[in-house]
Amino acid sequence: MRNLLGFEDGTPHVDGSDTSAMEANVWVGANSGQPDWAVSGTYQAIRTIRMTAEFWDRTRLNEQESMIRGHRAAGAPLGIQYETDTPDLSANPDSHIARANPRTSAMTGRLLLHRGFNYANGFDQNDQLNKGLLLLCYQRCFEDGFIATQHRPDGEVLEEYSRPVGGGFFFVPSAPTRGEILSEPLDA
Repeated sequence: MRNLLGFEDGTPHVDGSDTSAMEANVWVGANSGQPDWAVSGTYQAIRTIRMTAEFWDRTRLNEQESMIRGHRAAGAPLGIQYETDTPDLSANPDSHIARANPRTSAMTGRLLLHRGFNYANGFDQNDQLNKGLLLLCYQRCFEDGFIATQHRPDGEVLEEYSRPVGGGFFFVPSAPTRGEILSEPLDA
């Protein structure tokens, strides 16, 4: 999915069809340090991010690609052919992809199931476009997942073009088993 800045969004995160990655990163496990009632569920973070795409569009393409550390057209990291290939993050350790997901062993169990949806909400009181990204993230622990992912890019240049304006944190219980009522284990 491309965000309003024109770049692919969330490529290196969890693939929802990969059962082992979902178990390691998304579903709360019995020995994960989370409450018993949370086991087999997931934590959802929603963030509304306002993007100043009109300001971004005035920035030269090579500067945009350097800030992101990716090719806008292909979706691949700079210097790489395919979107899913592992990038050389040492070339620009301050880029968005290097800071958001440094692809180190410390990231094990800390990735997100992540999906963004573009939104457009007309104009604001200053006649500026009110548009951006509605980001949904699922993880087994807020602190290791969404919160850590949001803090790693703190201070990056991309902050000039986007800012959080809303959102929330939620718990999503596991699907009920046959004969069970949704969220019944939460009553225990």
